[in-house]
Amino acid sequence: MQRGPGIERLLQLERTLELSESQIEQLDALQSEIEAMQDAHQAEAREFRSRVRAGDVTRNEIREWTEARRTMQEGMRESHRERVGAILSEEQRARMEEIDRLGRERGRAMGSRGMRGPRDRAGMRGGRGFQRDRPMRGGSRPFRRGRRGGGG
Repeated sequence: MQRGPGIERLLQLERTLELSESQIEQLDALQSEIEAMQDAHQAEAREFRSRVRAGDVTRNEIREWTEARRTMQEGMRESHRERVGAILSEEQRARMEEIDRLGRERGRAMGSRGMRGPRDRAGMRGGRGFQRDRPMRGGSRPFRRGRRGGGG
């Protein structure tokens, strides 16, 4: 499923999309509404998790709650996408889709790694990654079990 543009992203592109003051106000109001709904849903999830920890919920109830929540979130996303689409003009929507498309292509060209670059898996070790076949620093002896000092 393809994600639509986030409201924060639209507001960041205010100049590029040439948003009017009215559009900015509508997007701000929608963002506030979304944040309030998210806060309410997070509070509900915290309460449900506490019931789960207390053992007051069956596995079947957890499964049903999770599925209902997923369905609700998908519906909310679609509703918000439609509302954002109604706020933007046809030209602005087309421009936003082009910006999103270019961003996706750029991500694929970089191997979907973004700005992490070649040090992704190995951190600052210069791209070596794990080296199981090499001994640990400090010598070529295999690991020995037992006390230090080798007293027997």
